[in-house]
Amino acid sequence: MSVATTAGPAHAENARDYVCKASSSASPTDSGGRDAIATSRNKNNGTRFFRIEFVADGEIMRVANVSVFNQVEYEAHFEGTGKKWYWLLNTGETYTDNLSLPEGHAVAINAAPTVPFTNCGTNGGRT
Repeated sequence: MSVATTAGPAHAENARDYVCKASSSASPTDSGGRDAIATSRNKNNGTRFFRIEFVADGEIMRVANVSVFNQVEYEAHFEGTGKKWYWLLNTGETYTDNLSLPEGHAVAINAAPTVPFTNCGTNGGRT
């Protein structure tokens, strides 16, 4: 009798090699709105870990977990609206949501993976 065993893929990636890049800019199509984005990439080879993006025109959220690691929790907070959104994505999952929020509210976005040292976000968005 032979027994075969399998294990998950081995990854040489180290979570400490990932760096956060966050930015915001005036929306080209939503007067007064600010788009915001936060991404995490491996500083050694450019491999993406995750991405969270707020697009002011239409109040669109896009989140993606392209990591070789584990789950990523995404959060979006909208000041003055009393609203918070959460998404929990497994490796390889993406999600887009139209939030339909009123204009003029500050937006804070953050991604918090289950891997330590890799939180990434910005509070530079505006509906």
